[in-house]
Amino acid sequence: MEYGLLNNINQLIQSNNYGERISSINLIVSKIGDKEVFKKVTPYLVKLLYDENMLVRVNALNSIKKIISEYPSIINSPEFEKLISHVYILGFTQCGIISKTLSSLINSIPKDTIKNIVTQLSYNLYSSDGLKRSLALFKISAISRYHPEYVKDILPEIMYLLTNDKLRLIQILVALMLEDFEGKETKMIFSKIPRLKYIPLDVDGFGLEVDVHPLIKIYFGSKHIGKEEIKKALEYLDDNDIIIEILSLSIIEHNVCALFELYNTKEIRDFVDKILNRLQCRYGIVRILSYLILSKIIAYKDIRNYLDEELINHCLSMLLENCEKFLMDRIFIKCYTLEAISTIYTNCENPKIKERIKEFCKKINIRDLACDHQNCYVYSILLLSSIGENVEDFITPDVYPDFVGGGKKLEKNHLLRYLGILN
Repeated sequence: MEYGLLNNINQLIQSNNYGERISSINLIVSKIGDKEVFKKVTPYLVKLLYDENMLVRVNALNSIKKIISEYPSIINSPEFEKLISHVYILGFTQCGIISKTLSSLINSIPKDTIKNIVTQLSYNLYSSDGLKRSLALFKISAISRYHPEYVKDILPEIMYLLTNDKLRLIQILVALMLEDFEGKETKMIFSKIPRLKYIPLDVDGFGLEVDVHPLIKIYFGSKHIGKEEIKKALEYLDDNDIIIEILSLSIIEHNVCALFELYNTKEIRDFVDKILNRLQCRYGIVRILSYLILSKIIAYKDIRNYLDEELINHCLSMLLENCEKFLMDRIFIKCYTLEAISTIYTNCENPKIKERIKEFCKKINIRDLACDHQNCYVYSILLLSSIGENVEDFITPDVYPDFVGGGKKLEKNHLLRYLGILN
């Protein structure tokens, strides 16, 4: 009987008729009798939460609320907690009806269940699997918008990802989570993510066939991003979907050197033009990813074989010009701007470029930047250290008190080790 039930549900879910997909929800709820049945139908409910039709999603949310009220024995099951963790992701959707339905459902979720979900998700933040880390963090981010009190206990784990995760987008997600989730741009971008092509359901152990976008698998799932992965990212770079553009840029930023294995001199120049244009994009994430890519291109050891001196200087001028604007922007943009300048100075072999960066840094009010935010402090110190400046004067209570112990300045090397500059 179970096989027949699951087969019927699957057929209804695959239907092009949204009414039949809604019927599958009613069938699921009517047949839930115990935890074993619920365990088998949970993946289908999760899939229906991401249905393209708004009415299907609303019905899926209402069905989950009904399950909470009529089947209390199911609430403490791992499958239910996985289901609820996906429910919160719909909170990013900018649809009034869904938001209202979701709020009603969230109010009915037991507090212990929410706490358990956050705890379980926090374990995945340590996973070596980028897909697991990213989905766990995205769920935690969604939950934090409704229940920030349950996320406080795992802030150390989240903060660690901000400066230590090897994937830039995970760092940016943490920065946005801590800083600007209610900003207009951030809300608009994140409202586009709750779609099955961006949510890898198999990470939760759901054995459903879902076509996750290849760039998701490349960026979050690949242990190594090489030429073939960069080639695929370049194919999607001009996609009209902002999420695809961000993923493409992130993959390229992860291994800029591979560009020089794929492109000839003219193609590198054309690519640089594309990236320069993106420095003026209205989306901050696109601007900063483009900025980081350009900084790594300029710092490439054989760049003179691909770009002439005039174009290199033009690129540097554009970077420094935009640096002034970016350092007045949001925190995460300030931080990665400082990192980009550090990258150029540290890796570039051209003494003239190094000198231009040093002169530019003299014009920046590093003290004000360091006082702005803890993350700005870290990246300010990294920049000062990379250009050979003395950082000891920045270990004082008037700059950033958290780095002062017992009213005494920390030794320079102690500080640099603390910030990960020295081993």
